[in-house]
Amino acid sequence: MKNNPIQNIVVSRLKGLISQYELAEAIEHLPTRGQLREKYLIDFFKDVIPQRFNLDSGIICDAEGESSRQLDFIVSDDTFLPAMALHDGVSLVPIESAIMSAEIKTTLTKDSLEQVEAQNNSIEKLQYTNRKFEGEPSSNSESVLFPSAILAFNSKVNRDTLIDWMNRNPRTIAICVINQFSILNLGKDNIEVIVKENGHPDFWETLVFVGKLYHALEEVSSRRTIRPNWDLYMQGYKK
Repeated sequence: MKNNPIQNIVVSRLKGLISQYELAEAIEHLPTRGQLREKYLIDFFKDVIPQRFNLDSGIICDAEGESSRQLDFIVSDDTFLPAMALHDGVSLVPIESAIMSAEIKTTLTKDSLEQVEAQNNSIEKLQYTNRKFEGEPSSNSESVLFPSAILAFNSKVNRDTLIDWMNRNPRTIAICVINQFSILNLGKDNIEVIVKENGHPDFWETLVFVGKLYHALEEVSSRRTIRPNWDLYMQGYKK
């Protein structure tokens, strides 16, 4: 398998990411160390998703006043509705603009999985506004679900447990533990484990994970036919 220049650059940046992870070990304050490592991952992903998508941490909300839990990062498309920047890369994102959510962990644990499950459930309660064609009344559409993912440096959860969890939580389409393995939910009860084998470049599991996320973003964005109703955000939603 011959590497291409883009692949070489991404692998080089992943090596730099691992170096940053190891250097952060010198920081004794554990919360600060974890925040730095999460920021390193977010910065990496900003380089490998199309620029028309935004990537921030924050909260997703709807016009009815409901909000998701805090999310490590949200991929959004501001061509639907604008996100409201709060501070330092933290934003309040209208549900109509959100394309994907993800959780970033230094070490993936069973508690992490429960957290992601609760976050996914909080998102499912949100409702999209929908401005219908001229002459028809404005209304709310059914909730449109979008994918989530998990990215970690290490894992205390074995692969079989992760596969079982993904089968029960199909909204999470991919889990990547950098330089170890990725688990992809390909749909129709088809879950695939990706590990590096002979002939593959370094960080093969992460390269495949990045490709999976890109296609998921494009698919969700291209399927979205809703016409957001900004009036409901400005004037308030009346049931």
